[in-house]
Amino acid sequence: MILILMTILTTLSSCQRDEEEPTGETEILYTMPEESETHEGTWLQWPHHYQYGKAYRNSLDATWVSMVKELVSSEKVHIIASIMINEGGSVEIDGHGTLMACKSSILNDNRNPGMTQSQAESIFKKYLGVANFIWLDGQAGLEITDQHIDGFARFGHSNTIVTMGKNDLLYYDVQQSDIDKLYAAKNKNGTSYTFLKVPLTQNNVTTTNGTNLGYKGSYVNYYISNNRILVPNYNDPNDTTANAIIQTLYPNRIAIGIDVRNLYENGGMIHCVTQQQPE
Repeated sequence: MILILMTILTTLSSCQRDEEEPTGETEILYTMPEESETHEGTWLQWPHHYQYGKAYRNSLDATWVSMVKELVSSEKVHIIASIMINEGGSVEIDGHGTLMACKSSILNDNRNPGMTQSQAESIFKKYLGVANFIWLDGQAGLEITDQHIDGFARFGHSNTIVTMGKNDLLYYDVQQSDIDKLYAAKNKNGTSYTFLKVPLTQNNVTTTNGTNLGYKGSYVNYYISNNRILVPNYNDPNDTTANAIIQTLYPNRIAIGIDVRNLYENGGMIHCVTQQQPE
């Protein structure tokens, strides 16, 4: 139910624009647990050819198979094939009432024309049960996602944000003003988060066919399953370091590196292509 609701948020906003504007308190219908809570399953969308062509689609099979092989050890895996486009990664939930997002990937005319921040917050409160919002500006048009938050900042736990150091964030095209907002983030009780900082790759990422992408890779875009942490890896010296850092947050799960070099060619990583289904 939660997955379906998340995929139709933009539809709800556009369809209801001509109806009465919400007033007063918004009723909470659902709450969204933090990703490390027990899952009913994980949803994947099998790569399609509509955006980048068949050669790119076919190059991703091994990555998807690797993810599924690890995930099925502890939970159901539901795979959506070439019927719908579901954009994940635009919001992060701490499971205790706080949502973190970049405005550029939500309050953007290429997604939700005319939607206000207040309208978006009302929808998120109603369907995800959040009341505290950490809004970064982001950068529309920077890349295809318009700067999804999960590329550089994630809730590792309800009181921990996993991100990068300042220099790596600047390299990753996060604006200084957004870095300041991120590092100053507080939960719904006004308490500052603890930050766990993971480096970028040492080297520019090179795909399995030898194409040098000309930019470094992020490890922040990992996925938490019931007994595994799937960490994007790039055949880079920092893979081991990043896996170990992320492992410290989840002593009861095993951090596993998944080669995402081909997926990363067009900006995708592991959290980009998965969506947990809470139990």
